[in-house]
Amino acid sequence: MASTEREAGSGPFPARRPFALVPVSAVVVVAVTVMFAFAGRYGYFGDELYFVIAGTNPAWGYADQQPVVPLLAAAMEWLFPGSLIALRAPSILAFGLGAVVAALVARELGGDRRAQAFTATAFVLAFASMYRNLNTIGLDILGWTLLTLLLLRWVRTHCAGDSDDRLLLLSGVVVALSVQVKIHIVVFVVVILLTLAVLGPRAIFRRPLLWVGALIAAVVTVPAVVWQFTHGWPQLAVARSSSTEMTSLGGRLFSFVGMLALLGLVFGLVLGGYGLWRLLRAEETRPYRFLGWSALGVLVVFLVVGGKPYYVAGVFPALWTAGALGFQRRREVLAGENRRGRGWLAWPALAVSVVVTVQSLPIASVESFAERDTSPVDFRGSEIGWPELAADVGEIYRDLPPRQREHTVVLGSHYWTASAVEFHGRRADLPDAYSGSRGFWFFGHPPAGTTTVIHIGEIAPGVREHFDGVRRVGTVNNGPGVDNVVRGQPIHLADVTGVDWQRVWPEFRDMTLSL
Repeated sequence: MASTEREAGSGPFPARRPFALVPVSAVVVVAVTVMFAFAGRYGYFGDELYFVIAGTNPAWGYADQQPVVPLLAAAMEWLFPGSLIALRAPSILAFGLGAVVAALVARELGGDRRAQAFTATAFVLAFASMYRNLNTIGLDILGWTLLTLLLLRWVRTHCAGDSDDRLLLLSGVVVALSVQVKIHIVVFVVVILLTLAVLGPRAIFRRPLLWVGALIAAVVTVPAVVWQFTHGWPQLAVARSSSTEMTSLGGRLFSFVGMLALLGLVFGLVLGGYGLWRLLRAEETRPYRFLGWSALGVLVVFLVVGGKPYYVAGVFPALWTAGALGFQRRREVLAGENRRGRGWLAWPALAVSVVVTVQSLPIASVESFAERDTSPVDFRGSEIGWPELAADVGEIYRDLPPRQREHTVVLGSHYWTASAVEFHGRRADLPDAYSGSRGFWFFGHPPAGTTTVIHIGEIAPGVREHFDGVRRVGTVNNGPGVDNVVRGQPIHLADVTGVDWQRVWPEFRDMTLSL
């Protein structure tokens, strides 16, 4: 009967090597330094402006994300007003920490100095563009990577016969914090628990601290769930909108190609692809095979529901680790046979990946964007032109008679434009900005007594019926003429005297990403 207790996750782990402090530190220091060097280029990304405004409207939840990033953005703006570098500092520091944690995952699996350095390098090359500005993606990836490390360390101690169950409690705390950034880690947790139930070690389910950690995560999540319930589950509407958006871009094929691209062109793709194969097939990876099937399960789930490619990025560090460990084993076998491998092939792949990553950084001049068509997945152009938009709105506003200005508001058809005017307008005495777009709708409607609206963007038919005397008074430009998502949008002036905003505001609500 004793043999029946042996589970797939109960095999021996390879010996854990010393942490590769020098090479990993070198990778992280160079990467973080480069990110800070370019952090002040161009301007605020549209979502960053929105996060600052959302953070000044604190809530237990929002329509399109959880509260941590908005509150963090508002705090950085309060501490360092107008500093783009300060706003992005938490994301960049999380970038460096994520690379270190990824290297620790490699160490946990027995990775040597080169394997750890390769894993950290794959992390910084693949994720540089996602950590360039403050967003939910980077912190979400960090949470997934930390959870992977803690679970692997628990499996290691369990296999050694000395389980450190405090790691399971810490895992619950990591999940609790990560859920306050982005809810997607719940998918990762559910898939991991399912694969552990099938592949083992099933002893994890008999550990009380696992359930204590789960209880902590559940309790911390309750306020956000209550907020969603009392506001009509807007995140579900946003999720449906995102799925529709992915379908319009090419559906599951586009998502899958995007996932492969995010894995890291050339270097990360080879390392991650090889790592997935080893996690699923190699005998050596049997103790942590659940990671490979979990990665595959997460990928399938988000492909089926039409998720965005970056939703699965949190599983990539485990794949890079397994790939780096596989190449390490090949080197060790060849060394034992007094033969030399083809390690030199890694350097051209690494060089190509560095070039691709550098090209994604804000190195080019602002003017150069006016001379090319912007790729739909290149969002650097969307960091250009927000102060100019606020200035254009300011000119229109100041041309109004003084008494009319007292009862004028700005209404953006998209939350980016409303956020830009609200953020930059605070320093220029512009009127308050409102929008029915996504989470901005929940920040409130124009006050009673509003007589004039400066509307940015196309006016939806359901909105236009509440406007009188609509006339176009301007067009969104950004100085250099960069072809970004808002350039060319119309600016209208409209009479809204007598509109009952509290009654009609639900008609302005729009959960799509359309401009």
